[in-house]
Amino acid sequence: EPQAGNQGAVCRKEAEAREKIALAELAHQRNPSEANQRRLADTKADVDHEIAREKCDAHEGDERNACLSRAASEAERARRQGVRPRPQ
Repeated sequence: EPQAGNQGAVCRKEAEAREKIALAELAHQRNPSEANQRRLADTKADVDHEIAREKCDAHEGDERNACLSRAASEAERARRQGVRPRPQ
């Protein structure tokens, strides 16, 4: 599996993502508002993009570039729709 070389980095990104999402969820629970709901959705899209980019680092050359392009497209779509992109 291509991700074997960077599994540790991916795991760290996933742990950081859980923390960022938990903080955004807490802010939304404390002060439910449309703005906090949007921040939560944006946070989820951003951290999923960070994780996807980290996973792309396991690839090289054109495959890596294509992976990064897919990750960016999915993140942008998620930001527009306010939903999380599917993991790569």
